Amino acid sequence: MKRFGIKFRTIYFVILLLSFFEKGFAQDSLCDPWKLAQAAMMNNNANYLSGVTALKQLKSHCTTKMEQNTHLQASLTYNSFIQNNTYLDTLYGQWYKTPSAAPVILVEGIQNVMDTILFNSQNQRVVIFNEQHFHP
Repeated sequence: MKRFGIKFRTIYFVILLLSFFEKGFAQDSLCDPWKLAQAAMMNNNANYLSGVTALKQLKSHCTTKMEQNTHLQASLTYNSFIQNNTYLDTLYGQWYKTPSAAPVILVEGIQNVMDTILFNSQNQRVVIFNEQHFHP
């Protein structure tokens, strides 16, 4: 009975050790848009166009649905830093391709915002505020 305990602990230790090495040597995803865009931008004196260009080149390497979604979010964010950017409209079209259940209401000016929020929320039990980093 004692030998079984020693074997079990040895096997458990080997499995634990192997799992540690597996995590330690795991490769990063080929598609990490945030890291790539940040590095490209910082290597060029905080030039946002460098990040945008790097993201365009990375797009074909993002193969899974999650990678593509992350790439789209990074592309929207970095492209939103540039004024009069027609490519941003193309990206918005990709992001908003499925209609949302909640209406998007765009208003300008703090008083108009307050009035709009009060009017649209008066018959609601829950009102949730969210921010969208890529829609300036």
